[in-house]
Amino acid sequence: MNILDAVVDRKDAGTVTLSGSCVAPFDLKATNFAVPTGAKLKIGVRPEHLGAPSAAGFKITGVVELVERLGETSFAYVRIADDVVLTAEMRGRDAPKAGDPISLGVAERDLHLFGEDGQCVPTG
Repeated sequence: MNILDAVVDRKDAGTVTLSGSCVAPFDLKATNFAVPTGAKLKIGVRPEHLGAPSAAGFKITGVVELVERLGETSFAYVRIADDVVLTAEMRGRDAPKAGDPISLGVAERDLHLFGEDGQCVPTG
């Protein structure tokens, strides 16, 4: 699982805004979010859930460093801000090449939040 640092920027009724040095601010539906504003979190993202970004939500950009081709599945190793490298699983024959810029996103349901104690932070 890819792990990224984040902080709780804002909380409203049913929505929380998260951001980090590697993560642009984004809103997340959170009807039962017990973490205070300013708290540090970890965002967990599985490689198979990184894909094309949507118009809103979690987005990240970087540069492909290496592509490991394994038949119909490839793993792209993407360097993002703060010298962090993410692993993204790509399906099919079309995979990026080393040196290519890339934008990735994750559906809200596929984001995993963890507190500083390593425990899962429920959002709903």
